Amino acid sequence: MNSGPPVSGDTNTDKDKNIAPSFNIHPENIPDELKSIPHWILWDYKERDGTIIKVPVNPKNGAWVNAHDPKIWLSFEEALRYSKELNLGIGFDFTKELGYVFIDLDHVLENGAIRDQRIKAIVENADTFTEISPSGDGLHLVFKCPDFEFDSTRIKKLPIEIYTNARYSTFTGVPYGEFKPIREIEAEDLKLLLGIKEERELDKGDELKNKKLDDDQKRKITELLEQN
Repeated sequence: MNSGPPVSGDTNTDKDKNIAPSFNIHPENIPDELKSIPHWILWDYKERDGTIIKVPVNPKNGAWVNAHDPKIWLSFEEALRYSKELNLGIGFDFTKELGYVFIDLDHVLENGAIRDQRIKAIVENADTFTEISPSGDGLHLVFKCPDFEFDSTRIKKLPIEIYTNARYSTFTGVPYGEFKPIREIEAEDLKLLLGIKEERELDKGDELKNKKLDDDQKRKITELLEQN
């Protein structure tokens, strides 16, 4: 079996699915600011070591490619055209200098609803672009937060993956709830929202210092995080 080159990207497996790809992209629901950046790639389902994964591909020959190679990046219009012609998915390669934070919430939807109340609180208070992933049971959130730093890509005990660099994400344009533009947010606010506990600070009155989130949001998120 050809295991292919190393893959760095949205490689969530679909072990429980019979893959019959039908990529129906909704371009009108993808933020214009991302569409204006020529970091788009194509992807397809491929088998590696007996597992179906999502792999960036060259639309001209179907070969696996490195999503982080600028030579293979496309404009949004080019990617969308190839997607329609060849039945391929589209993705975006995030790099640090762009200043975006991509959040992947894997397997959090059940019959279209969020099961975990902590994840539900995060999504409801995110106020940013949120779409349903290709699997139909995950969510993608995107923030603009150039100063965000986090030593890990995962948050303990929660199905949250966080990426700012050298990561490509699949895009569907299928919104979760009403369409919202990408939110620009301070790093401390985003860490609070995501429940990165070591970054939460309390002032002398035991109130969260960051005033960007209103008191009701702070209380709700903090209470839910204490369940961990």
